[in-house]
Amino acid sequence: MPKQFRMLVVDDEIDFLGIIAQDLEEMGVVVYTASNGIDAENFILNHGNIDVVLCDVRMPGKSGIDVLRTVRENDKTKDLRFILMSGYPNSFEKLDPNLRANATIQKPIDMSTFNSLIGL
Repeated sequence: MPKQFRMLVVDDEIDFLGIIAQDLEEMGVVVYTASNGIDAENFILNHGNIDVVLCDVRMPGKSGIDVLRTVRENDKTKDLRFILMSGYPNSFEKLDPNLRANATIQKPIDMSTFNSLIGL
């Protein structure tokens, strides 16, 4: 039996979070959610059983870039696939390439493009 794909989706827009989680679950993905950067970091560092993180860039408190930085600085999570998303076109312009985001994607997310991106 093939391993189920596990994803953490992080966004402070609760409605969007629910919609994307439902779409992914319908495709057979095991979805975990967090509505802020602090909860996302705690989940990633303590759960450790996910294949990819899809994280909004602009959130109150810790941004998606802050979460990515924490992930890359931790030996256990430094190679975790991490996709940044944003509804703001200029959110990725000053992204430090040393943080190694695996991809960036604009909201609203086109699910067929996203599926290709993550290999579903």
